[in-house]
Amino acid sequence: MFTRVEKRGAVTIVNIQLTQGTAGKADAVKNELFRITDMGQKYIVTDLSQIEFIDSSFLGALVKGLKYAMENNGDLRVCGLNPSVKTMFELTKLDNIFKVYKTREDAIASFS
Repeated sequence: MFTRVEKRGAVTIVNIQLTQGTAGKADAVKNELFRITDMGQKYIVTDLSQIEFIDSSFLGALVKGLKYAMENNGDLRVCGLNPSVKTMFELTKLDNIFKVYKTREDAIASFS
């Protein structure tokens, strides 16, 4: 698997260990986010710091993960956007949908 999951108190961190966030990996990431939510984890941080390129399918998987978390009284936040990924979030206006943080620590602290 290309995700590493960690716990920090009540926050679950999903570190995406890919350089390319593409359609071929989107369903697996969505399923992992759903699985974490189904386990009762309400506060999720998705660390995208290793991703250099992201496509619309992968962005869609993140949106589905956010929606599912919110439907289950939780929240999903993202951190570590490199410049090209940040640009994709801005072009698609997802920076208005997601709470985006520069660092993992900032994203974790935002749940306090």
